[in-house]
Amino acid sequence: MHTNSQGDRVLHAHVIEVLPQVGIAWVVSEDQHEWALSRSLPGLNLQQLQPGQQLTLTLRTQHGMELPTGCH
Repeated sequence: MHTNSQGDRVLHAHVIEVLPQVGIAWVVSEDQHEWALSRSLPGLNLQQLQPGQQLTLTLRTQHGMELPTGCH
């Protein structure tokens, strides 16, 4: 985990489940938080994701909550 130049947290995560028909992928980050990522998240391609695949997740704090803002 590290912080990028915009102050966002950058975490490694792995895919738990992909539901392309619903438009969601479930991932767990290195800090053991689970995230539901929607197909509209920049950098996320549900058609190419597989369970167990590793990705990098960017989180931004807004109004006291962390929200995913991108992945690759």
